Amino acid sequence: MDNQNKNRKRQSTYEQKVYAVEEVLKKGRHRKDVASELDIHVNSLGLWINKYKTDGPSALRPAAGRMASHEDGSEAEELKQLKEIKKKYDDLVMENEILKKFQAFLKESEKGNGTKP
Repeated sequence: MDNQNKNRKRQSTYEQKVYAVEEVLKKGRHRKDVASELDIHVNSLGLWINKYKTDGPSALRPAAGRMASHEDGSEAEELKQLKEIKKKYDDLVMENEILKKFQAFLKESEKGNGTKP
């Protein structure tokens, strides 16, 4: 084997990591079998399994990918939801104020009608 390739670190994709972990955890396969199938070290698979158990599948994403997907995906979605909630809240506050004014108007109207013959 070429010395340059031997020292080169092979990167596994997120999908490969999830596949490997789920083969062990959900299908009950042995770590060594899955590691040799994917040509990875069994210790790497053990680390992936621990991360998966602790923080779920998103922990297997590269650090930059986890941060970017969190900021772009869930924070943007959360901001959108918050804006929708604020709009609904503002609408309900306005509706409540209108109803209070209408209720006060009805009370005044009843007082006016009660004093007339």
